[in-house]
Amino acid sequence: MKDFSNLQISFKPWPKGEDETLLLSEIAPIDIHKCYPMRRPTAYHGQKHFPNLYFFQKTKKHIVCESLNEKMAAMVLDFSPSTRDVSSQPFALHYIYRKKLFKHYPDFYVTTLNEEVRIIDVKTSNSVARFLEDRQYLVTAQACTELGWSYEVVVEPSATFAANLHWLADYRHGVPDATNFTDGLIELCGEGPQSIGTLSGDSTTRLFVRPVLFWLIWCGVLTIDLTQPLTEATLVRLRT
Repeated sequence: MKDFSNLQISFKPWPKGEDETLLLSEIAPIDIHKCYPMRRPTAYHGQKHFPNLYFFQKTKKHIVCESLNEKMAAMVLDFSPSTRDVSSQPFALHYIYRKKLFKHYPDFYVTTLNEEVRIIDVKTSNSVARFLEDRQYLVTAQACTELGWSYEVVVEPSATFAANLHWLADYRHGVPDATNFTDGLIELCGEGPQSIGTLSGDSTTRLFVRPVLFWLIWCGVLTIDLTQPLTEATLVRLRT
């Protein structure tokens, strides 16, 4: 892999004002999560992607997304039990190539509960192969290796996975009076896999139980197979 020299990172410590730029070796003390997005998406006639915001439940803050694919990636990170915090458009990576200065803006800066750092770029399945051969990928991979960060390029999930996660995400904000049913649902799943239909109970309790059930699945207390269509027969398991 080609080595790129003079790698630097710029970030935005304030919403207005000059960006700060540091060498890779100087970036460790900086809390990127306290910085502001390096760029914000704009809207214009004929735009092919859809800029939007995603409310990240784990940190109770909005994440700026430049496309629906980025919003889905943010949702996956919000659903992941290992994620602690996420920042979008977190910094610009500067590098020299053929005596010219270039920049790359990674999509997400992620910290985990194990204090690991993940840098994520989001691409479509149609463009990812080309990006993996691009110098932006190579220089970002090199910078992350030097910093001890992991670097990932993700694509959109399957339509079934996306639909299921969208459904669960509607319950991510919590359910009032959830404690009335939480213990019972966990106890039932502790006895073995149970179908959604069985856990939902009869018509007198279904309206109250199902939101709690889907909230527990979102929280990771209970699990289902998100790669299969969500039905009354879907089996729910207690996370081990």
